[in-house]
Amino acid sequence: MTRVRRATGAVVLAGILAGLAACSASPTASAPEYSVRDRAGRRVSMEDLRGRPALLTSWATWCKECKTLLPELERLHEEQGADGVRVVAVNINAPGSEGDVVALEQEYGMAMARWRDTDNEFSQAFRTRGVPTSVLVDADGVVVRRWPGGVATDDPATRRLMKRVLRGARS
Repeated sequence: MTRVRRATGAVVLAGILAGLAACSASPTASAPEYSVRDRAGRRVSMEDLRGRPALLTSWATWCKECKTLLPELERLHEEQGADGVRVVAVNINAPGSEGDVVALEQEYGMAMARWRDTDNEFSQAFRTRGVPTSVLVDADGVVVRRWPGGVATDDPATRRLMKRVLRGARS
């Protein structure tokens, strides 16, 4: 019985470690193929972001943390302007909740890029768990960092990382 428990425990531990490894980005992992619609209904993809770093963040109207994070992302978008990291808010609400999504976007005055992912392909494509999750992708389409729970936009380490990624894009 003890051998069975140890073997089972080892299998469970291996599964947990594999899951954790999948959640953290390798610094050389290319961004996955990922394509959804933007707010205007046009098909958009990771390829559209090539040439400039981008910060993609999944969010939902029912997510309390998202409601705190969205204004921070909007400020980051305003600060970065045309020369900084592109900020993309990826909404994962289910189909039929368009009115709630639009109402929240208007309430927060969101001008950043907004993508709509009603099937939450974001979580599978970027191997994330939970909402919000932020993913920083460099100009070449390489995933640089993931932030489960969303990025802290004012964190000095985050700002340094974004500057470093931007410098790499300009080289």
